[in-house]
Amino acid sequence: RFACLRQTGFPPRRKRRGFQPESLMKPEHLIQDGLFRRVCNPNYLGELLIYGSLALLSSHWAPFLVLAAYLTLYWIPNMLRKDRSLSRYPEFEAYKRRTKLFIPFLI
Repeated sequence: RFACLRQTGFPPRRKRRGFQPESLMKPEHLIQDGLFRRVCNPNYLGELLIYGSLALLSSHWAPFLVLAAYLTLYWIPNMLRKDRSLSRYPEFEAYKRRTKLFIPFLI
């Protein structure tokens, strides 16, 4: 009866103690492929596109004001904090010169 759920991994089975998937382990090097090839913070770019499109749909200036405030007060300080954290990698300086902080080819 529940064979299809078990094949999909539901309910989750207990893992052995101390097991950590590869995706959760801290990388030994700076990730520089995929979206990270052009932008340091592709997640914030995606959020900006989503929230910007919702603001456009509202046809009012207030959502743009809220988005600009959120960008200024929350996202940019977090991006700069992340840059300070990533500076421990030796290849970070070259990566920072090659990529943009937020929007490809602009900022």
